[in-house]
Amino acid sequence: MKIYDITAEISPALPSYSEKDVFRFEQVLQLKNGDACNLSRVMMSAHTGTHADMPLHFIENGQACDEISLEHFYGRAKLIRLRNKQEQDILEEDLLSLDIQAGDIILFDTGQSHNMNKLLKKDYTALSPCAAQFLATKKIKTVGLDYISVDTYNALGCVDND
Repeated sequence: MKIYDITAEISPALPSYSEKDVFRFEQVLQLKNGDACNLSRVMMSAHTGTHADMPLHFIENGQACDEISLEHFYGRAKLIRLRNKQEQDILEEDLLSLDIQAGDIILFDTGQSHNMNKLLKKDYTALSPCAAQFLATKKIKTVGLDYISVDTYNALGCVDND
């Protein structure tokens, strides 16, 4: 099986929801400075770059990442190109004619991946609640989008607008 790595490069250029979430990398110790080893520190939100939202992110007492099987994150995937959806939500009607089966990994290419190294674009394409519910009823394995979240910018009201 051929493996495709679709992760965004981790760098300070990744879009983030607030200044608190910006990726930071720091050299703590360095051999060249006489330290016993090279040691670095990485600081970032778990909601930065290519990431997986766990049920705990949305559901009180939902599963955390150490409680989710890695099987959700590998396998054959169906790539669905919806490039005409830029700045519009993916709707249930966009999915009705597609061959989506239980256990599928669904990846949406909406043409937004080039924005993964820029300031946060707040009007990005996301899944509408009805489209998300449709995918849940299909019992898919995993869903992914080519930008920062499957939710709209203000969907849950948890954005820190500092």
